[in-house]
Amino acid sequence: MNQGGWVFAVAISSDGQWIATAGEDAKIIIWDARTQEKVVEWEGHSSSVWTLGFSVDSARLVSGSRDGSVVVWSTTTGKRLVGPLTGHTGWVFCASFSPQGDEIASCDSRDAYVMYASGTATARTGLSRTVIKAISLAWTPNGLLITGCYDGSIKQFDSSTGSLLAEWTAHINIIRSITVSPNRKFIVSGFPDHTVRLWDTTTQQQIGPVLQHDDAVHSVAISPDGSHLLSGGLGGKARIWSLKGFIPQSTMNEGGRVAALAVSSDGQWIAAGGEKTTITIWNAATEAKVATLKGHKDWVRSLAFSSDSTRLLSGSCDKTVIVWSTKTGKPLLGPLSGHVYSVGSTSLAWTPNDGQRLIVGCTNGFIKVFDPRTGALLAQWEGHCQLVHSIVVSPNIKFIVSGSWRDKVRLWDMRTYKEIVTTLQHRNDVNSVAISPDGSDLAVGVTDNEARFWNLKGIISSTLFNLRNTPTKFNDAVRPRVSNRLSNHH
Repeated sequence: MNQGGWVFAVAISSDGQWIATAGEDAKIIIWDARTQEKVVEWEGHSSSVWTLGFSVDSARLVSGSRDGSVVVWSTTTGKRLVGPLTGHTGWVFCASFSPQGDEIASCDSRDAYVMYASGTATARTGLSRTVIKAISLAWTPNGLLITGCYDGSIKQFDSSTGSLLAEWTAHINIIRSITVSPNRKFIVSGFPDHTVRLWDTTTQQQIGPVLQHDDAVHSVAISPDGSHLLSGGLGGKARIWSLKGFIPQSTMNEGGRVAALAVSSDGQWIAAGGEKTTITIWNAATEAKVATLKGHKDWVRSLAFSSDSTRLLSGSCDKTVIVWSTKTGKPLLGPLSGHVYSVGSTSLAWTPNDGQRLIVGCTNGFIKVFDPRTGALLAQWEGHCQLVHSIVVSPNIKFIVSGSWRDKVRLWDMRTYKEIVTTLQHRNDVNSVAISPDGSDLAVGVTDNEARFWNLKGIISSTLFNLRNTPTKFNDAVRPRVSNRLSNHH
């Protein structure tokens, strides 16, 4: 397809039927995308054409020119529908139809305008009372307008009122190209310094690292399914970037700061809780909100599903614990009180597999065992002299491990609730404890930036360890098998 001169603008209709090209000769040519034959040639601008854009229904084409005008063309009749529309004080660098097709936005490096796309269209007032120096623009799928500006800022406008909704500095200078993802969740901007950046449309924060292009970036585009990003530079190279694993797949808005999350073992439910005092249950497959659980009076700090996914356990800064039904969304048990302080995110545990017992580590150092069906207290004992910060049950349900802010980790027989071995001492407060899936190793997180790993084969009796053909050793009972420092200090 030969334009006959430099090509500054290219566009493809959404139905795949037409290709439009334009450039230095001020002509616009429509080509049949299948046969690559010239269908029609339009002349309506007095200088080079810099931008082209089809409407969503492919029935119209908008063009913007160095002469400062905008024209709307019919791809059905081949006639000019609107324009030339004037009012720009400089070259029209970008022009685009709104998602609904009833408006056109255009910018000239000084101002951005929104105009009606009907046959009687006239230019409306600019988007703001101050000069925004927009050189690139894009519509969001819901009709908001995003502009990339000469000063390196990105601005978001309500196109119907012209009011500025959001603004942030994206770079130190000109944003040559900008586009919005199909799901409206992120923005991509291209810069002359050979970089491409991605932005969260809600928080206006940069997503991931800066993407390095070979040359100054003048164009960016996102595939219709949102899986790939394309960038084009002045050096003649185009790059394709896979966004898989780069962009968060989805966002489920809790409406406040989230302090606790849990996923059911069957993968069906996601639970979130935090500042709002409520708990939200989401369908993990559809991301639809299923239920909002109300029962706490302060921050929700802890959530844990039972092994059969039918119950959810929550702990709160209101010093209570509640057991919920995931089927009805109603409380099955509680609020259980007795805590002196808030119920932390790691001081609750179900017994694995059967979920028949609920283990709670308390702020006064006690460990309590409840029947989650009736709320009956089955056992309690003073495990530590202060806060039990973390607690976990072994996979075979034969012993409990508890960690305290007083430097100690202790193991308890699940049948007798007696301490099994000598206390495992640490130099600093214990924040978390975890047992490997096969029950052979214990991991301990400490406030001195250390993670310590204990080999349980040499600590507890084979009757509790329940592993066949494993020799029992007790000589290493008070020494960690491995100690890994997690900080950079030695």
